[in-house]
Amino acid sequence: LPLSETLESIVTYTDLDGKVHKIIVPGDSLQTGVKGFDRLVPFFIETRYIPEPDALDTYVSDASKGVFPEVVPVSLNKSLWGLELLSNDLPAQSGSFKLNSAWDGNPETYAATLGVPGPHHFTIDLGVSEAIQLSEFSWAGFPPFSKVEVKNYQVWGIADITNAETAKLITVDRLGWEAEMESKGWVKLLENTREQGDEEHASAIDHKAFVKFVRIVVIDSFSPQNPDIAWGEIGLKGFLIF
Repeated sequence: LPLSETLESIVTYTDLDGKVHKIIVPGDSLQTGVKGFDRLVPFFIETRYIPEPDALDTYVSDASKGVFPEVVPVSLNKSLWGLELLSNDLPAQSGSFKLNSAWDGNPETYAATLGVPGPHHFTIDLGVSEAIQLSEFSWAGFPPFSKVEVKNYQVWGIADITNAETAKLITVDRLGWEAEMESKGWVKLLENTREQGDEEHASAIDHKAFVKFVRIVVIDSFSPQNPDIAWGEIGLKGFLIF
């Protein structure tokens, strides 16, 4: 009814252990989160409402049935990736080292900075037509240069690169740089530390932002006194939702 007022919605769903859960969603909320759901079992939504402003009683609607979308994890196709050179990013090539060597699929190649202490950052266009949720970031080491491999790092993401340029220098004011990144629409997807000798490092990305571009920040290496920083193959996984 036009004059009715929604007080709350009741979402009933089944988890992966077969246990039934109910979530109460306030009437003024536009979304809610559901954890550990069994996508093969339908969910139901009921609405508790007041039929008109002066009504003394509340009513509950009939339950409407819904199905969860199918979420499929996929590895992103690195042949579609391209370097997006933004202000103060690392150059495409430092000496004989090319940044895109870190996603060429060849475990014998790697990327490195030469003689300039971190932090550094570079930006990758993922080459996707639609923004995607990322689920995992992986960063292989390069054993011949284990002492100067990346130790601490960040991964940022954004869907629209139009106004994503940043002017602050991360080497001068890292916190200010991060604040500017957020003001430009970038989302910090991940901040983590690699263990020395971890040649198959992978980290889950829990943030649900949809992105087309990622900006990777190389903070330091395992030898902070050495200005060179090296890293091997980069990988990203995401979700396709049907």
